[in-house]
Amino acid sequence: VLSTVHGGRDYVQRRTELYRHLGLLPFSFKDRKVLEVGPGGGYNSLVIADWDPKSYVLIEANKTGLKDIGKNFGGHAILQKGNLQIIEKRLEDVCLEDKFDIVLCEQAIPHNKNQEELLNKLDSLTKKGGVMVLTCIDEISSYFEIMKRYFGFQLIKDKTDFKDKVGILKEALGP
Repeated sequence: VLSTVHGGRDYVQRRTELYRHLGLLPFSFKDRKVLEVGPGGGYNSLVIADWDPKSYVLIEANKTGLKDIGKNFGGHAILQKGNLQIIEKRLEDVCLEDKFDIVLCEQAIPHNKNQEELLNKLDSLTKKGGVMVLTCIDEISSYFEIMKRYFGFQLIKDKTDFKDKVGILKEALGP
């Protein structure tokens, strides 16, 4: 599935390298219970799904993200195994009795007012001895990300060909 989205093999390699730097190799996910909060469109989730977790729970409240997850996971092997569960709620509204070996939450905490509550909830869902991976971005970093996106949209607004858009953005913004 990732061969056609988000840079294909290069994308998988970048995600694998990120987790390797955190001490999590693909076999760390195999036969483990994994929870991901706020997966957005599920692009990162596709990489982990290929690593064959025993169960994989995605919590996503955003309707656009849920729609993209549905498209991106359509036909994925994890669906045939029945190992994927998608919960269409906000983390604070979810009641799970399971504890997870690996809990992932990228960019979902900083933009919430109830950060401490969310962190406590994530901690309560992580097994003793399990791993929780959180990423954060502050207001300053967020500003530059927003400006980069705005600049990129301005550069390609008149282009219709996808390859032309990618070429322009790659040239302007780097790899």
